[in-house]
Amino acid sequence: MVYFPQVNANLIITQSPYGTSSEFENVSVPMETGMVWSFPLRGPGLSGYPTGPLGKFNVNFSNISDAEVNVLYAFFQSMRGKWGSFRFLDPNGNLLQYSQDFTNAAWVKTLTVTTGQPDPSGHTLGCSLTAGHMQSVAGPSDGGMSGFVMCASIWLKAVSGSVTATIGFIDETTSTAYTQQFTVASGAWTRISKNLVLPTGNQFVFYLNLSGSVYGFGAQVSPMKAEGSYACTPGSFGYHANCRFDTDVFNVQVVGPNQNQLQLPIQETN
Repeated sequence: MVYFPQVNANLIITQSPYGTSSEFENVSVPMETGMVWSFPLRGPGLSGYPTGPLGKFNVNFSNISDAEVNVLYAFFQSMRGKWGSFRFLDPNGNLLQYSQDFTNAAWVKTLTVTTGQPDPSGHTLGCSLTAGHMQSVAGPSDGGMSGFVMCASIWLKAVSGSVTATIGFIDETTSTAYTQQFTVASGAWTRISKNLVLPTGNQFVFYLNLSGSVYGFGAQVSPMKAEGSYACTPGSFGYHANCRFDTDVFNVQVVGPNQNQLQLPIQETN
């Protein structure tokens, strides 16, 4: 399976403004009795009813070069417009499945987790994490993401004094670590991060190692060079396995020499 491409030197999937939405797609037919007969256009299971809303992504490029347009056009051609299916990494989502629930079995860990602790907003949605490491799958594994950029991040605050925190990725196939070390103090929350251009299509996992006790909140992996806005999962899971273009028209607006605008609506399907 192929992925919607990242383009330009910053390996972006979209520019601002970028919009997402979730929707069911049903057909409703008024009956003579005054009732409405309704059925879904698509959905898994014996009933055919969608198990959840499907995503729509209004990918927008407000200023891209001719070369970047050519990359997107080649991908659009390979999909034959609406016909082809591809995978989409939502830059407004999170590629970790459980971003705040570090007790979930998706997190493999040696450190101790205690829930109901302080978080950056002054509430108690954080956890205390005590000396050790934790890791979780960061997105899919199907060989299609070589050359993509990802950014791992998390908010931390030392319980007391200062703590050494190491964050990044581990190649699950080769066990190669791509990490960066930070010193985390107790005075204020710090969002630490590490980005990586994936050297292979292997499965990569988010990795965090701590030398002492910290409060932690909001682990995230984003398909971009920087952290981006925080998205809580599982509700904002950023990996969408089956998507199609919601248009058969590749409409480029030329606004100047080597300056173009382009919108590509994308629809998630089952």
